[in-house]
Amino acid sequence: DIDENIPILGFVGRMEEQKGVDLIADVLDPLLKDFNVQFVAVGGGDNRIIDRLKELRDKYPHKVGVHLMPDFTLPRMVFSGTDIMLIPSRFEPCGIVQMEAMRYGAIPIVRSTGGLADTVKNYEPETDEGWGFVFNDFDMWAFFAQIIRALETYRQKDTWKKLQVRAMEQDNSWDSRAKAYEELYEKAIQIKRQNLNGKAKPAGYSYDF
Repeated sequence: DIDENIPILGFVGRMEEQKGVDLIADVLDPLLKDFNVQFVAVGGGDNRIIDRLKELRDKYPHKVGVHLMPDFTLPRMVFSGTDIMLIPSRFEPCGIVQMEAMRYGAIPIVRSTGGLADTVKNYEPETDEGWGFVFNDFDMWAFFAQIIRALETYRQKDTWKKLQVRAMEQDNSWDSRAKAYEELYEKAIQIKRQNLNGKAKPAGYSYDF
């Protein structure tokens, strides 16, 4: 039976250090021990990391699922069935998983790096803004703290639904990006024209790009 009160955490992708899956393995043991959560991982990669996840599956057979798919394509069923997607990458030039997850209403917990920082805004309860949970340092306890914050927010069902709606509404299409670049170039042209007209900005002026 499915218990909607038990949050399901997920990982989809290459099980490698670059993706921070070793950090996921670090936090899972205390998390699964002390909290009523479940975890599912789908992908393939480094056998050493896979073995660590398998050990956790053996230790917590009713809480952990590991599904190896070395030549996988991103499985939509995982995105639609999980509540929280774990993406603690060491570095991430772009990243697709967080955008796929958000489209299905799975809230991402990401490290602030590369494309993850560009596409996931940290949830701030004081201002009621954001749709994900973001940490800076590649550190087990920094990651763990954001997971706990997400779990506490998950218990606030109305708030969680608002986060899901915001995440699903994010427009990461090329049309959206192209418009942002167009606006940036227009600002650059305006600044260039001002300089040519002898209206250069004073030293230290911050161009608000």
